[in-house]
Amino acid sequence: MLTAPVASFEGYLAWLNSVIDEVELEKIRVVDESTAAALGYAVTKPGAVVLVFDFGGGTLDLSLVQLPEDRSHTGGFLNRLMGSAKAKQHTAKVIAKAGRIIGGSDVDQWLLADILKRQGMTPKDLGTDYTKVLTLCEQAKIELSTQEKTVIKFEAAGKSHEVTITRAELEVLLEQNGFFTALRRVIDKVMHVARQRGIFKEDIHYVLLVGGTSLMPAVQRTLGQYFTDMAVRANKPFTAVAEGALQVAAGYGLEDYLIHSYGLRHLNAETGKHDYDEIIPMGSGYPTETPVEVVMGAAHPNQTEIEFVIGEIDTDSVAMVEVKYEDGQAVFVAQAANSEQQIIPLNEADAIKALAKLDPPAQPGEDRLRAEFSVDDRRQLRVTVIDLLTNKKLLD
Repeated sequence: MLTAPVASFEGYLAWLNSVIDEVELEKIRVVDESTAAALGYAVTKPGAVVLVFDFGGGTLDLSLVQLPEDRSHTGGFLNRLMGSAKAKQHTAKVIAKAGRIIGGSDVDQWLLADILKRQGMTPKDLGTDYTKVLTLCEQAKIELSTQEKTVIKFEAAGKSHEVTITRAELEVLLEQNGFFTALRRVIDKVMHVARQRGIFKEDIHYVLLVGGTSLMPAVQRTLGQYFTDMAVRANKPFTAVAEGALQVAAGYGLEDYLIHSYGLRHLNAETGKHDYDEIIPMGSGYPTETPVEVVMGAAHPNQTEIEFVIGEIDTDSVAMVEVKYEDGQAVFVAQAANSEQQIIPLNEADAIKALAKLDPPAQPGEDRLRAEFSVDDRRQLRVTVIDLLTNKKLLD
């Protein structure tokens, strides 16, 4: 069982799968870290709706999850010891989730830059002591979660330096670097999706804190402004993800969805540039129960090949996103120009392997290829391309 940040792209997931080279791929499953944490916290209220706030060193992830209705199958590390047959009788459901690449390591860098500015120094002045001073900044950040001020002492270029920093000064630094803006944006996105699904702040039973950055007083104060009546829990900030992942590995059901969409690249005849047509929308459940089928034909006479370059599309980078629900699934529709989307090609570097060779050549007006797209439980896209004329499998 592997865990990954909510907003991670497939390239990271592929690397994560590849490092586990001693395990058969069929036995690997990937679950979002914040979603796993929802199961790992000892919440025993049947059907409880919990918001996991996972703020660690590098990422901020939120997952709004409805826990199983059966009280005996909810929460806690020891529950994973139950027989898998019983475990499969219940399912936790992901209602909404969002992620952003920001975390405690960013705060450390901001703090270091501020200290150097105060001392009239640059990173080059630290030389080989750069990492040591950065570690001191991390320690100071941690200390400021429990005390009002701390002192950072270090040496550089043969000179001793001592800087006092207060919690209030750190919080000003966070505001200047857009920390709270990023925090509020992720919360707003999750709650927007939740409202579309009929879940409001009043319906959330617990806010569960995960990761060291979630323990910062300023972070908890910001959460308090959103969820004043919620029961905030912070008793498993460093173990909830692992405990929840073990429960999923034991067979506990989990309904989850994609936070990015997938698109197939094509040449826009009007602009002469590449565009991407969405094939699997953001919000689709995974693993895919039924593959998405696309039938294709030739664009010009005697066409001998058709490329299948796939892009992973992050609509969170778009200024405005409209959320619609079709057949119970969330569908996110970008309301800005495509140029504002973040599109990560999955196989562009291996484009030669993404070519479906047509023999005999295809002619316009005839259905020649059937492409099947699905996402497995490792959150990886699977593509199969079949030649309808020869019935041969061209890509798999």
